[in-house]
Amino acid sequence: MRYAGDAHYGPLLPDGTREEGSDFNDYLGLAWTYDDRTDPPEARQKESLDCSGFVRMVLGYRGGYPLGIGDTLSKSALPRRAVQLADENAPGVTVIDGGTAKPTSYADLRTGDLLFWDASTDDGTALDHVGIYLGIDSTGKHRFISSRKTVDGPTLGDEGGPSTLDSATLYDRSWRKAKRA
Repeated sequence: MRYAGDAHYGPLLPDGTREEGSDFNDYLGLAWTYDDRTDPPEARQKESLDCSGFVRMVLGYRGGYPLGIGDTLSKSALPRRAVQLADENAPGVTVIDGGTAKPTSYADLRTGDLLFWDASTDDGTALDHVGIYLGIDSTGKHRFISSRKTVDGPTLGDEGGPSTLDSATLYDRSWRKAKRA
């Protein structure tokens, strides 16, 4: 079983973009049993982690936080999608909520908080991206790590847009919320 190494965001599609839907068990190549069903790994998603799959790998599979799947939200299990993770019925407590605008303060952020963005313009105001806050870097910027299509997997680097909340770029402008587990 794979336990470490580089990850893709998802398989490459014919139009050159990356497919979403790669969960932690796809990356690992193992079936995962939830309360009422077993989720087999998808062969085409092997060695891939989308943004919520990455968070579930770190906090759930590696960190031991219970994992859920499907549309039923529970305060006791990490759901599958970014929008579900951001929901008030999912685990964690909202510490910053800008609504449909960027929050005006970083003061309440702590290392390990989940960050949420409305980074895509084709799904309305849904919170469609999730990452993990790392803290203030050596340049004074508020840095995060996430899995992104533009860099093909998990990154805290600045290729495809800075991984900072204060850089006047996409991930700065589209940041909306932070939750603490």
